[in-house]
Amino acid sequence: MGNRIYFLEYLDVNNVQYNINIYKNGYTGDSSLIGGYAILEYGGVNNNLENIRGNGLTLNLEASLDLTLEDLYTEDENTFTIELIRGGSLLFSGFIKPDGIFQDFVNDKWEITLECVDGLGVLENLAFVKEDGFPFTGKLSALEIINNCLRRSKILLKLNTSVNIYYEGLTPSDELDPFNEIYMSVSRFVKDDKDTIMNCSEVLKSVLLLFNAVISQSNGEWYIYRPNEIYNNSTVKFRKYLQLTDGLFYSNIEELNLSFNLGSHINNKYPHHCNANQRIGIKGSVSAYRINYKYGFESGLFSNQNFVHDGLNYENYVVNNSFYIITDPNVNTGLKMNADTDSSSPTLTSVPIAITIDTRLEIRGRISGLETNIIGFIVRLGIYYLDSAGTWFTSPRVIFGNVGAINIVTEPLPIGGDFYIEIFNPTPTNIGGELGVMTFESLNVINVTSNSNGAIGEFHTVLRKSKPSSIAKDVTEIYNGDSPSIIFEGAVFKSNKVSPTTKWFRQGKSESFKILQIAAEDVLRAQQLPSKEFTGNVFGYVPYLSLIDIDGITGKFMPIQYNFDTKNNITSLKSLELFGDELTDIDYKFTLDFGNTVKPTII
Repeated sequence: MGNRIYFLEYLDVNNVQYNINIYKNGYTGDSSLIGGYAILEYGGVNNNLENIRGNGLTLNLEASLDLTLEDLYTEDENTFTIELIRGGSLLFSGFIKPDGIFQDFVNDKWEITLECVDGLGVLENLAFVKEDGFPFTGKLSALEIINNCLRRSKILLKLNTSVNIYYEGLTPSDELDPFNEIYMSVSRFVKDDKDTIMNCSEVLKSVLLLFNAVISQSNGEWYIYRPNEIYNNSTVKFRKYLQLTDGLFYSNIEELNLSFNLGSHINNKYPHHCNANQRIGIKGSVSAYRINYKYGFESGLFSNQNFVHDGLNYENYVVNNSFYIITDPNVNTGLKMNADTDSSSPTLTSVPIAITIDTRLEIRGRISGLETNIIGFIVRLGIYYLDSAGTWFTSPRVIFGNVGAINIVTEPLPIGGDFYIEIFNPTPTNIGGELGVMTFESLNVINVTSNSNGAIGEFHTVLRKSKPSSIAKDVTEIYNGDSPSIIFEGAVFKSNKVSPTTKWFRQGKSESFKILQIAAEDVLRAQQLPSKEFTGNVFGYVPYLSLIDIDGITGKFMPIQYNFDTKNNITSLKSLELFGDELTDIDYKFTLDFGNTVKPTII
């Protein structure tokens, strides 16, 4: 976090101690005490299920001719990081954003106003790539995807998750994190031009939308939670991870009671309403909602299609014989091999992939090198062998590839089972022919089984049969979902990274639904009745991550707009009523998307 260069110490009107520490990367001197105070804020959202809740800090600092503080807004982003501590407890961690600076000059002293952010707000400007700028490859767990998105903000905080929706086959437990049990192809996070990588905000939102989960910073840590679950039980068990430089490390289970009572000063409550500006508005319930899952491109079953390697380590391949392999420390892609007249044993074997009966596959590859040589490979499925025409036989067959593209479409698989490919070293096409070097540049297997009739996605539509309102929520687009028979880049995979998910259940519920059906129904459950919107000031600190009950008002509320003045000890709140009871009148409809996204109407 760097070394501390400035610090603030002050008491609020209730004599609560506040400390603000400002750190600078590479700083080695002493730290200076400065005057000022902070206001903690969260960006306003429209509903309790809005996924990304960024927060920030407004710093009001006292500058002078002796201490201009000009360095705080002339350096690059991430140069200065900041902590806000209240009564010994961390409230905020972020970095100073060097724009939007305000200066009020008064004689030889003046006040400057600086904005600090937690990192979520900048994710929309950062592509989903590794820290060195190279794209991710293969499949990553949802937890790894979330972590890699957050890491791009360069703020390493502890990560807490409490999401309890499981695919069938998993046994729920406090320690079993669904985010750590599902995998997604990172190839899906490329836009339709097949070149532009999505930004981290888009990627993070798509993962969270699967579960209607929300992320926000609280007490200087990241928290991911489901408001629908908090409604039913405000005592939440979070799985805590340490966000280290080399990835996440599971730490422990932390149980938090998120319930918070808000009352009146007349009733001797603290915190309590103040400034006589409380008011109640009403937001209508939602009767219809639609999620649009965009498939993306056809997904390759081989996650290392370009033979990415580190020396002789080829991910998702087993090296059987390294004698013919040529390694180059400056090149980490492609299987480069010397030719020989002998090619009796495989050089490389792909890790087996479980594929179901009647699946049709397309094998795509590209070979470069000496045209008078060929590379032989065997495609196996149990006792069956594939020939170059795509036909399956029970006797051995070797397919030979020459320089150029390989493209083989198979007949439907005669059985289900483990599918793999064995690659042999190159051989000359003629006896006594020239020996040279050939490179298998790429190899992939595409599931081309299709019953989508040209569909590019799916619609998951939910309607209330009782029609409690005329409000239909806007369509939400998502990039991942279940794919039971059609494998596209957006498919969600089980922990074996091969089997796509098909059915899910909420912990404690007897159900078997598509994940996006549960997500869509959650929206109707959370907004099943007209919601009270309570606005007003509170004397005292109210945690943003809380389920609020208000004396004299029925219902459970969560903040959707927030501002905490640390000096005057006043929280300005807008809280929206949340619902979570089960509904018996939801009509769910699944349809394919052929290119026209239409908002649902209430019938």
